[in-house]
This record gives sequence, structure tokens and C-alpha cells, in this order.
Amino acid sequence: KTTSNALIQNLTIKNIKIAEGATYAGAIVAENEGVIKNCTIIQDEKLENEPNILASTYAGGICGTNMGTVDNCRVQNQTIVLRNSKEDQERFVGGIAGINGASNNSQTATIKNSCIVTSVVKDDFNKTEFDSNLNYNFKNNFSNIKYFVGGISGANFYLITKNYVFESNISANEFSK
Repeated sequence: KTTSNALIQNLTIKNIKIAEGATYAGAIVAENEGVIKNCTIIQDEKLENEPNILASTYAGGICGTNMGTVDNCRVQNQTIVLRNSKEDQERFVGGIAGINGASNNSQTATIKNSCIVTSVVKDDFNKTEFDSNLNYNFKNNFSNIKYFVGGISGANFYLITKNYVFESNISANEFSK
């Protein structure tokens, strides 16, 4: 976790792998409150079915959560995945940050001038047990679930500007919509 006066800049990370088990995950930091700028995260090749950034609640190419500033950063050939079997838990995944800001304190959370290129961002929720009743009511059973998936950020509570997503797959499985 970075503090509000932290600065991470001019960094390139190549071929990173963050193993399963983390609640928060990002290639640079799990939780950002400072400034991350001019950073690149790159894999030699995109392995669509083999996550290299994996978390259960917050995952992003740069940071799991952002309460600070991410500026001029690039995420390329990453496979960023949320994997969790708890259907009642909120989850956030994005190409740059899992979540940008928080609903109660977001005056500085900013993602700008950044991009995600040829990457995969997805929620990989695995629901294996269903009610045997053929009239299973998805609306009643899934109405309180909040899964957020986005190219730049899974959810945003302050400012996202001048970013782009190029040739990337952004998805939620059928029970994460």
C-alpha cells in the first residue's frame, strides 16, 4: 500500500505473475493513495487462459484500488482476473485499477492519459451449485450481487480522463452480469 505522499515513476515491469490468494492485486501496488506515473506493465505474450494478475476482490493492471493518481501508464498483454466463489461479495476488476476512488472519499482518485492494450480483463465467478427448481429466479437470487468489470476501472467514483482500451477482451461470465 502506498501513502498519499508516495511517488512511483518511470518503472517498467515485465512478465509479472501475482498468484492466487490475494484480496487486492496490481502489478505495481495493491492499494494506491499516492502518484504512479510513466509506468509500463508488459508480458512477452498474452496468455488468455492463464492469469498473471489474480485476486479475489480488487484487481487491476496497475493497482487493485486507486485513491491517488495514475498518470501515463500502459498495461499490455496482461490477463487480469477476479476469481472468487462467494456470490454475496462485491468485486472490482479493471485494466488499470479494480476501483477508482470510493463513494465516501474520492476527491483525488484520478486515472488519466493511460491505456490497456491487447489484454484480458474478466471476472471468473464460478457458481457450481444451483437450486434444482427449474423456475430458478436469477433476479431474486442475484439482485444484491455487485460485480464490476471495466476496461480502465471496474468502478469509478471520481475522475477518469483521456485513457483508451485497444484490442482487449473485457468480460464477466454469465453469472457476473
